Amino acid sequence: MATVTLKGTPVTVEGKLPGRGEAVSDFVLTGKDLADVSLKNYVGKRKILNIVPSLDTPTCQQSTRVFNQRASSVKNSIVLVISSDLPFAMSRFCSAEGLNNVVTLSTFRSRDFHGNYGVDIADGPLQTHGLAMLEGLCREEFADEARHRGLLRHSCYSKPHNEGVDSATMFGDFFFAEALCRAALPGGLRPLSAVPAL
Repeated sequence: MATVTLKGTPVTVEGKLPGRGEAVSDFVLTGKDLADVSLKNYVGKRKILNIVPSLDTPTCQQSTRVFNQRASSVKNSIVLVISSDLPFAMSRFCSAEGLNNVVTLSTFRSRDFHGNYGVDIADGPLQTHGLAMLEGLCREEFADEARHRGLLRHSCYSKPHNEGVDSATMFGDFFFAEALCRAALPGGLRPLSAVPAL
């Protein structure tokens, strides 16, 4: 465990942050085309990892813009922007912003990445805010009407594109169910890589 700060507030992250000059373990994350991507895809290049919680936050968006701007000045390098967002959302953000010097990778199928790289948020204001949001969804947005085809009311596929507004979304329901499990059973969910094969 380590402690980092968010606007001066201490936040505990689980796992061990890689040390300066330390070789990092490989990973398998999801690219914008849903293909598996690992560090081996970039052999021979300097790899700069910009690990952020979500490109839906202004701070994460700004860091991605800065890395995109500076990426072209470092020879033989590649900037990997890694977040928990779905690959389509990350790609849509980069396209809308004209960011083409970075590669986006999603951890949505590789939840063990956060602990392996020492960035799994264990407590702090983000977790407190997340639990409050989850409680609000359970109290006010849980769909209990028989005609509704999902878990949550008022889901949305893409508000900027006016697609699927106020309709059920499979990925929204998936992340809602995962969040409920993580809140009810802290540490109880194991990554697929830890589940024995049948």
